[in-house]
Amino acid sequence: MTRHLTFPISLALLLFGLAGCSKETLCPSDETLCDGACKALAFDPQNCGACGTACAAYQICSTGQCQEGSAVADLFLACFNTNEVRAATRDLAPSSGAPVKLTAGPAALAWLDGALFVASASYEGGEAVTRIAGTFPSLMGQQVWAPNPAPVPGDIEGLAGHGGYLYVAHTSVGSLLVLSPDGQVIVEHPFAGANEPNPDPQGIAFSADRAYVALNASNEVAVMDVSSVGQCGPLGACEITRVDVHGLASPEATAMPSRIAVVGGRAYVTLWNLDPNFNPPPGSTGRLAVVDLASNALDPSVDPGGPAGLVDLGPSCLDPADLAVLGSTLYVTCGAFDYGSGATPTIVAGGIVPVDLSGPTPEVGAILPAPADAAPGQLAFCSGAGYLADRNSGRVFLLDPVLGAMDGVELCPKNTDTGFAYVSDLACGF
Repeated sequence: MTRHLTFPISLALLLFGLAGCSKETLCPSDETLCDGACKALAFDPQNCGACGTACAAYQICSTGQCQEGSAVADLFLACFNTNEVRAATRDLAPSSGAPVKLTAGPAALAWLDGALFVASASYEGGEAVTRIAGTFPSLMGQQVWAPNPAPVPGDIEGLAGHGGYLYVAHTSVGSLLVLSPDGQVIVEHPFAGANEPNPDPQGIAFSADRAYVALNASNEVAVMDVSSVGQCGPLGACEITRVDVHGLASPEATAMPSRIAVVGGRAYVTLWNLDPNFNPPPGSTGRLAVVDLASNALDPSVDPGGPAGLVDLGPSCLDPADLAVLGSTLYVTCGAFDYGSGATPTIVAGGIVPVDLSGPTPEVGAILPAPADAAPGQLAFCSGAGYLADRNSGRVFLLDPVLGAMDGVELCPKNTDTGFAYVSDLACGF
């Protein structure tokens, strides 16, 4: 079947509420509304000090000023199979610092208030959120949260920082977990009742005081009010609505929403669009769902001649894995493969699709190539430079907007027992 990080899931659910329902401010106090999305002007290289002020290539944004990036920690990598976080330079050379060791495989990285956090999980039951602490290159992990007892199997699929809190897609129990930076549980919102199937929460994105969460198994995008975290009561009444995307799947496929990017009044959601065995059905295409943030409904204007909210990426892009925006272009990573009994996979329809968002309707461009043995996965733009992780190895590629994935470097080592390496997430460095 197509290999994703998702593990088998538990149906145990925690019965707490999420964010408050009042809508008093457009953005948290440390963020500013830029083109429909809240941005941290102190750290955002595309909006450094002011909306639209982008730092030059290989610069970082620090305290609202563009500065030359560090020569030793420009990129952090979550190395899932070896249970560690590693760092690299901007030209993909391994950094001089020792890897940060974790108790379970890192699944997601996120910055919050100048600190890097990592969420990790293990099939055997370990789960944790860890803060990367210290002065480079002497970094260490300080665990701030772990469930007791840990669900078996463990699974965390998303991590995001917003408004002073960490938001965790706690997939093993089907909830959205909200933590303070020191690991205090503010609230845990269940997406299903105790006797209902786990909806498999994954990607998380924000627009002002709204959170958008991809529910992979129920084919929905949950819309949450996070304007006053923890004030909604035990039933989670501040889940505003859900956007049903199951109708955007191709014949014999299921939509399976996974990752979300908020750009200019819309939320763009990757759809795996796979059959029950996690394979692309014959004739299927890569697909995005587009949610209009004003109405919290599928946007009918993205393709007036097609289903509301559908952007079709074409047959050369299958199993979209991640997406990120640079300027007015949204880049989507693609590549479907079948591991079967563990044999070397054959990857089909892999590459990176650019989608031009400068006009009223998204314009899908020609797919950018990736090596035949690469399955493009997580994507990050750091001060204008693009970095692309491989789901089929420990490699990271530079992303050229014309030539595609270039100069791959194996930065996550193979597990000595399994012989496999997987870069599960990327985060920009200092």
